[in-house]
Amino acid sequence: MNEEIKPLSFSDITSEIRQTLEKNNVPDDQVEITYEREEFFLRIYPADIDEKTIHEVFILAKKHIENWRIHTYDKNYVSVQALNSSIFQTEKMLENIKIRVSALSGDRLIEITKKGFITPAELNLIISCIKQFCIIKYSRPIDQLAALGCTVYSPESEKISMQDFGGYESVKKLILETVIMPVKNPEVYDKIVASTRKVFESNRPKAVLFSGPPGVGKTTMARILARETGYHLVYLPLESIMSAYYGESSKRLALIFDVAAKDDKEKIILFIDEIDSLAPSRNEKLFEATRRMLSVLLRKIDGIESKKNYITIGATNRKEDIDEALMSRFDTVIEFPLPNTVDIVCLLENWAKHLTKEQRTQIAAKLPGLSPRTIKDICNRAERTQARINISKNNSELPTVEVYLETANSYLK
Repeated sequence: MNEEIKPLSFSDITSEIRQTLEKNNVPDDQVEITYEREEFFLRIYPADIDEKTIHEVFILAKKHIENWRIHTYDKNYVSVQALNSSIFQTEKMLENIKIRVSALSGDRLIEITKKGFITPAELNLIISCIKQFCIIKYSRPIDQLAALGCTVYSPESEKISMQDFGGYESVKKLILETVIMPVKNPEVYDKIVASTRKVFESNRPKAVLFSGPPGVGKTTMARILARETGYHLVYLPLESIMSAYYGESSKRLALIFDVAAKDDKEKIILFIDEIDSLAPSRNEKLFEATRRMLSVLLRKIDGIESKKNYITIGATNRKEDIDEALMSRFDTVIEFPLPNTVDIVCLLENWAKHLTKEQRTQIAAKLPGLSPRTIKDICNRAERTQARINISKNNSELPTVEVYLETANSYLK
């Protein structure tokens, strides 16, 4: 046995699986766990099994354990078993983890068995199978998206509002007019369009692009939009989409859009950060996998597959690198520039509220050309500097304008 691989006890395995089931509201009758005669059994009973299910089993198996062999392969039945770490060694290979998928009449199940101890990698494979074949079928779309690796923010949980977003008055006005008001008052916009156009088509936003350098608040504004509109914000990190396996990334991206569109009652903002990484300009040399990703984005954001229950927001700091066809799909491009002096004074109202407007203006004069994220970091440093002074002098003063200016000068050196 490899000394680096630590066996997991059956109680540890059971506890981990039970936590996954409870966290994701998976019905008890969908998963069965037993341990008999030093052999582990896990049985998953999906609502349906098709060729896609079998393909997904192969992908998950390969993702967690490198080498497998196929025992049996049929349209309704497949059995695969992991090979030894050295594929040329066959000793005790039949004790390795095995997956059996059956869609035979009266026997629809995914069974995972293993003789002896379970390794962490094998447990991760088991958990992934539960999430893939149970959660996707039995949860709300929001829960399904979370299971797919997205981060979900509910509108009720958001604390920051549009009023708390310092400065950027022209940006906030544009977002109010192009996104928030149409979403909250759809009947007003539809009534106008019905009276002005020969053929009715909605002019409410389907896709919006946030463009600007890092740290200017694009993600924060998306979260504010969730609160203002009452939509759930679903954040798609690149790592939840990208896969090392051919064709898998585009399928995963398409699945996320499909799940978001499942229920018209579930209102969703799909937020794709660094969208230029998924859909670079076709002037560049594109790999086939990148072309597939771009094709999915074009098809899902606009056209016959677009839905009314979600809005897509892309964010980029390299707008010029985005494919032209994708750029044309965005109803509005909203630019987030670096803040000017007036914006910085407003930002400092959030992070240095104890200072006078004149003092904040004095500090702001030092900070043009910096992003809000950097300005906030300077304020954080000033607070830590004052905390150190208070500890050494045993007092409770707040940072003065001189402390902020000194911190800014130190940062800018």
